[in-house]
Amino acid sequence: MFLVITGAISSGKSTLLEKLVNALSKQYRIGGLITKGQERRFFLDIKSRKKEYFSSEEDEDGERIGKYFLSRRSLDFAFSVIKESKNNDIIIVDEIGRLEKEKKGLYGAIESLLNDVKTDVKIIILVIRKDLLQELLKLFNIRPAEIWEVKHSTKDSVLSNLIECIKNEMIKIEGGRAVS
Repeated sequence: MFLVITGAISSGKSTLLEKLVNALSKQYRIGGLITKGQERRFFLDIKSRKKEYFSSEEDEDGERIGKYFLSRRSLDFAFSVIKESKNNDIIIVDEIGRLEKEKKGLYGAIESLLNDVKTDVKIIILVIRKDLLQELLKLFNIRPAEIWEVKHSTKDSVLSNLIECIKNEMIKIEGGRAVS
């Protein structure tokens, strides 16, 4: 099952994901990436809680997007985390944006994830910026079961509805595993 979380810049998408992980991590295996930070951005490995900043003073090789520079080191970290997340019940990739639209950034890791993971036994949550949503769904050929739009005023209700949706889907998935 694909779920998509969307919203404008700074609408609270990553904060919602952290709350979601906290609410569900005792029941389910959750892996993947959350992108955090406003001025100094970093990837957060959900499982290990390790941070990898987009860049540091010594980084020269990488990709630039707007005011941010993603070092090759940080992209390799993100690729590795996404690859390792394939064995989890719930896989989160935050955030798919302009670099991926240009088939750069995390594009290859996301494409590999989508090709390798059977969504009838996993839940993949993708965070896509609202202004790029339709283009990226088409690029990756994703047909989400649900799209959740996050706004500051609706974060809490989206969170509770999303938790309920995931729990209901996991019951179906686990029921299917028991029958197999």
